[in-house]
Amino acid sequence: MSVPLVRVSLILASFCALSFAASASTDKGYREAFLEPILHEARVNLAARHAYVRSLAASESVPAREAGEGDVDDTDGEADRRDRDVIPD
Repeated sequence: MSVPLVRVSLILASFCALSFAASASTDKGYREAFLEPILHEARVNLAARHAYVRSLAASESVPAREAGEGDVDDTDGEADRRDRDVIPD
């Protein structure tokens, strides 16, 4: 790929994104047809992730399996703190 091709592609993508944002914010029919289903799916996915993270936090009192069985070691709890910041209780 050439640099001019990438630049033109980025300009076209930016224009399309701007057009989508403007249409979604001003046209109720467009927003209901395209944006609302995407937002609903994102909310459902975030709620499922939140429930999963909370169940992991609740299971921390259970003794850990032996190392090497596919567990991820997060000893400082950074992932749990990030998850609480993203999705409020």
